[in-house]
Amino acid sequence: MEIMQYIVENNKNNMTIHFEITADIINDEFLSFIAKMPVNMFQFEIGVQSLNEDTLREINRHMDKDKLCRVIKEIGKNKNVHMHLDLIAGLPYEDYESFKRSFDGIYNLDAEKIQLGFLKVLKGTKIYEDREKHQIKYGLKAPYEVICTKYISLKELLKLKNIEELLDKYYNEKYFSKSLKYISCYIFPDSAFEFYSSFSDYWQKYNLYNYAHSRKELYKILYDYIVYMKRKKNEFVQALKFDYIFNNQYEELPDYLNRETEDKFKSIKRQLANDIEFKNKYFPSMRGKIINNFRIAEIGGKIVLFAYRDRENIFNRCDTYVVNNIEEIVYGKR
Repeated sequence: MEIMQYIVENNKNNMTIHFEITADIINDEFLSFIAKMPVNMFQFEIGVQSLNEDTLREINRHMDKDKLCRVIKEIGKNKNVHMHLDLIAGLPYEDYESFKRSFDGIYNLDAEKIQLGFLKVLKGTKIYEDREKHQIKYGLKAPYEVICTKYISLKELLKLKNIEELLDKYYNEKYFSKSLKYISCYIFPDSAFEFYSSFSDYWQKYNLYNYAHSRKELYKILYDYIVYMKRKKNEFVQALKFDYIFNNQYEELPDYLNRETEDKFKSIKRQLANDIEFKNKYFPSMRGKIINNFRIAEIGGKIVLFAYRDRENIFNRCDTYVVNNIEEIVYGKR
């Protein structure tokens, strides 16, 4: 705590400082301390690696899983510390089904980023000494990455490589938060892993892994996948539309997300951009024109104002205000 407090007091340039921590040894006093930290000043990397008890025992990682999960959720409530959770594929005793359970358990903790890595077999480590015991095959050149083991096949690891790419594109940047939440709750309620597995099959089927895709294209791919699955409902479209506007300050809403639900507010938006009361209420410290710093759209039958803040700050990219009519935006509820 002393080190972190020193950083807070002396970090004049507001740099983000990275810490590797062991979450299950954090006590309530430290949790209270973290809750008071400035937003985005600290980034925690937490090496969970697996939730399989046999695996953790074999790699000499002794942790209280229940406490680990509780601590991660408590830190997450504050929305001020960026958390990365590490998950490793190819570990001893971790077969495909076990990995799926570890993935789901970690995914449900709602950390800002999940880093899905693959076992590296390095000389001098216990994994290296036990490589024959676990029938670990690995690359003979750096990074000496696992190819297959007694528990998981090459085909399964390649599938996890594809899932890792989708996890990075869709989950880790938080550009699809509401859409993924909807999918987890209503389309794949039993397993987030099953969603990424199915989505990966879709990418494979349509050769999507062979090309680079802009963020704008990633939204359309997710939309097309849900249509392909015959699970498209208005609630999903509204969630995707919210994510699109929330995370894309300058991109026009595409037709498949009902562009007219934003276009109809364009003239009102121009009026509000010149309204002193509106500017003072939502952008009090901003100088100059504000017309490109907010958007208005109808989402789920409600009018939503999106006020853009700091797009580099995952916790403060945009503020949203839901109202019943335009007058509420400026004057509040009457």
